[in-house]
This record gives sequence, C-alpha cells and structure tokens, in this order.
Amino acid sequence: MEATAIKAYEILKKHDFSAEEAEIIIASKDESLSKWVASKEDVAAVREDMAKMEGRLEGNIARLETRLIKWFVGTSIALVSIVFAIMKLAG
Repeated sequence: MEATAIKAYEILKKHDFSAEEAEIIIASKDESLSKWVASKEDVAAVREDMAKMEGRLEGNIARLETRLIKWFVGTSIALVSIVFAIMKLAG
C-alpha cells in the first residue's frame, strides 16, 4: 500500500470499519481513480499528438500567408492598372 492508502486505512479503522471493509473501500478507490487519472504514457501520447498538430498548423499558416500575399500583389496590380486607365481616360 502507498502512503495515502495507509493513512486512509488507519482513518477507516479509527471510525469502526473492519480491516476487510477498509481494504475493500481503498481497493475500490484505487480502481475508480485509475479510470480517470492519466498515466505518464497517456500524457506523453497527448504531447506527441499536440506536437504533430502544431507542425500541421504551422504548415497551414505558411500556406495561408502565401495565398494572402499572392492575392495582395494581384489586387495591388489590378488597382494600379485601374488608376492608370482612369488617368488615361480623364487626361
């Protein structure tokens, strides 16, 4: 038993639980906690997945920046062409 389990066992014994009842309660606590608490392997797997997603996200952002620059340059060229056309017609 780990330290917290031993303390819990002692507390249960003080409150008139039998040794068998205390052990059952502590065992059920350990089982229920193991369902909800992440292990080191779980945390490592999540970190790995996050690192992969970060890499994909950075790639997507780079492609988006490239598209925005292309649209900005194309729009700028079109606007300059329109201004020159208006100046030529007006002047």
